[in-house]
Formats: sequence, C-alpha cells, structure tokens
Amino acid sequence: MIDYISKKFIENPSERWQFMAHAVYIAKHRIKDQQLALECAKLIRQYATGDNVPYWAKQMEIFVLEDMGELESAKVLIGGLLESGELKDAHQVNFLTQRLTEIEERQNQEREPLQ
Repeated sequence: MIDYISKKFIENPSERWQFMAHAVYIAKHRIKDQQLALECAKLIRQYATGDNVPYWAKQMEIFVLEDMGELESAKVLIGGLLESGELKDAHQVNFLTQRLTEIEERQNQEREPLQ
C-alpha cells in the first residue's frame, strides 16, 4: 500500500502530500517500521515543495530521525532549513530554533557520565 502511495505521490506531490504524511504515520505507528517512515518523510521533504504543503509535513523527517536516535542528522536538517531562508514564518523559525536547542541539550545529557 505504501509503495503504491509513494508512486502516486511522486506524480503530483503538492496535491498528494496528505497521503504521504499518512503513510509516514502508518509506517511508524502501525507497521512499526521506522526506516520506512523515514523514507516516506524524505519523499515529502524532497518533492512536496508547494506553498499549500504545511511546514509540519515538510519537517516530518526531522521528527522521525529524532525518534530513531539520529540526532546529528536531525540537527543538520534543522540547521539547513534555518540557513536556507526558506522559512518566512517567525513561529516556525522559533519552533525549529527551540527544537535544535532541545536536541543539543539531549545530546549533552546523553554524554554526561552517571554520578
């Protein structure tokens, strides 16, 4: 099913992003396949570039990476988005800046030795 959705999504990503976002959810929560969820989220980021695609959908890859423990990769994606100037909404910039700080704090906590 997700393979079919992915193929149809590529044909018209700006109009079919909702189906792909749902595929991320299905892969992650129903099938419990984080790698498949990541692949679906990457497709959204790469192909769904229309103005009608909400930021949260374009940023799903970041959250999947975080859940997988791929914090450095998540940081790189966030940094790229912030540096690109693509984000015009101040709330989105603040949200991602805060998210970046939270990831860095999480990494620092994981590095601290237990006392």
